Amino acid sequence: MAMIGTGTMPVMGGEQGIERRLWFNRCCAHYGAIDDAFGEYLAEVRPQVAICGNFGPNYWAAASSAREKGETALWTALGGGPVVRQWWKEFIGRAHQRDIRVLGMFALTCTYGDPKGPHGFFRFFDREWDEALLGPRPPGRAVDLMQRRLDGSLWEERVYRIEGGAEYWGCPSNPAWRAALKGMVSAALGLEIDGFISVFPQRHDCTCEHCQEGFRRWLESRYTAEELAARFQITDLPRHRFTTLNGWFEAQQSSPYALECLKYTQAVLKDCFDEVFVAHGRGIRPDLILGQWNHIYRSSYQGPGQLAGTFAQLNADERCVLDSTRWAGGEDFVWYSIGNWSMYDEPAQRSFGDFLLERKYLYEAGDGRPAGVKSDDPVRVRLLIAEAAAAGGFAYTRGPDYRDPATMPVVKTYFDFLRRHEPLYRPAASYAEAALVWGRRAVHRGDISAIPDFKRLGRLLLKNHVLFDVLLDENVSLERLAGYRLVLVPDARDLSADQRQDLATFNRGGGRVVGLARPGDAGREIIGMTRLSAQELDGLVPVAYQEFRPFLDEWLPGRSDLSSAPDTVSWTCFQESGLAVRKGDERTSISRRLVVHLVNYLRDRRPMDGLRGAALERPLQQGPITVHLRIPPAVRVNSVRLMSPDERATRKLKFELEEARVSFLVPSILVYAVVVVETGK
Repeated sequence: MAMIGTGTMPVMGGEQGIERRLWFNRCCAHYGAIDDAFGEYLAEVRPQVAICGNFGPNYWAAASSAREKGETALWTALGGGPVVRQWWKEFIGRAHQRDIRVLGMFALTCTYGDPKGPHGFFRFFDREWDEALLGPRPPGRAVDLMQRRLDGSLWEERVYRIEGGAEYWGCPSNPAWRAALKGMVSAALGLEIDGFISVFPQRHDCTCEHCQEGFRRWLESRYTAEELAARFQITDLPRHRFTTLNGWFEAQQSSPYALECLKYTQAVLKDCFDEVFVAHGRGIRPDLILGQWNHIYRSSYQGPGQLAGTFAQLNADERCVLDSTRWAGGEDFVWYSIGNWSMYDEPAQRSFGDFLLERKYLYEAGDGRPAGVKSDDPVRVRLLIAEAAAAGGFAYTRGPDYRDPATMPVVKTYFDFLRRHEPLYRPAASYAEAALVWGRRAVHRGDISAIPDFKRLGRLLLKNHVLFDVLLDENVSLERLAGYRLVLVPDARDLSADQRQDLATFNRGGGRVVGLARPGDAGREIIGMTRLSAQELDGLVPVAYQEFRPFLDEWLPGRSDLSSAPDTVSWTCFQESGLAVRKGDERTSISRRLVVHLVNYLRDRRPMDGLRGAALERPLQQGPITVHLRIPPAVRVNSVRLMSPDERATRKLKFELEEARVSFLVPSILVYAVVVVETGK
């Protein structure tokens, strides 16, 4: 069970100094074949956003194959749809009548087919390009647009084997590939679609001439001739031919050159995205909604220094080393895949497929943009929606099947609740007492050694019911520190002198900074910082989270807490406004409303014949739970109300005020409940 407090923060994004505002927390994403019944489903559950269909290279590859076979539609594992586009125009029009925005999937680099036929994308581009719909056909043949290996052969994979073909990858450095994508964007916008989520934003070890020249320009803009010779042994850059230009790499393969190639890869992918969608797409439709499908896990669980599961870097995450000023730039929402939820559902290890740490990271990294975690979960439909809403994000991203008869009533009930109580979710700001620092600068240096400690500390904070945020090391400042009482720093080596001074000032003002001792810390001290040794952290048994409690009792005396709640409970808190300014140990401005969200992860996992999909969720009720919420002494609590989509009635809860905390008892919770604490002077 997880407890999270929220109000709502408007999402800010944009480019060229233009403020873009988009907020949503009700989303239905579907992959594969759909029909009119999906539109009827959307009309019933009423999301703000629907993500469905394919409108990039994989649509056109499938459309070509369908025509070749004499079929009206072809759906594949990589995308597809009806050959006649009129169906989509009518579907989108009906969605708009119901105030639903429709976003389509659009592959940035991946497509499929057979160049020898030609079939799929190769047949479409070479023989079927419709200039009336797509604009002028880019020069060359389809094979000229693809990523290539050093020997000149096309970069080919045979994972999906659609129509007996293979997967190929358009080169994001190639102007003709970008021109082809722009034509597909124009064609999709003719259907009045509202936006796109870019899928497969990936570049392999392509060594084509476009990448060769692009990487030369990249190096020339960043290094002098002397630095190139010393760092990469390149003595004649204009004539140098690169034998490898890698994308992702495993930690054991790390080198300055591999890291530089990865930075180039992620920059050129972002360049391609910005040119195709931001410049071209928004040039046609200025309010175009944009996002990108990324990955923050490795299903192989391989790579020294990586913990199994999420927060994989260097060998995953399409923008892990992208310049911070460009991270999600021009995008309206953040979307990251963590694979299949069942990989993380290990009750014996006290892991229940909970992803609050990942959601906190995305909320911070995305600067408050709506964030989604894709977890391929067709069972825990209530939990998908509850956890996302409680963390300030959106759901569902993937999992529930609209054809499953048990899905619609659950989604409708939960979406109706979110819609009725939307003022509780926006605008809002975090009401956390602690911050856990994510070392983005270390990852940009190619150093992932602190990530396991970040993950362990995050889990310990969650399981011990600490109200905390993830804080990017780049964002450490007196202004950001003002709302916290405790800051945990897994790795202080990349903090600037000014940031270390800010943390020292935070210490002197009554806060507490706790850091892990790491090799290379010499000369990077933070005055007043408490050291947690690696031996102390290693001594904490992974499944006995209560062993961390004595540390918290010292670092966060009188903290907010959930009395007697098991470690299946974690919580965060958001505030409607204010409470961000500190004076000594207390917040001084006054919030009108605190909103506490409770999420229960406990469910009956026993197999049950005849049940599938959402019918298998079978949550187990939890409670009673005593909640202690720390508030400033000057704040008066006027009322405490409990609401839940699992219950019809709103309950007034009795509460007590003592020692700068309000306490109340939540009698029970099935999956999701919201407690509203109304405050005043």
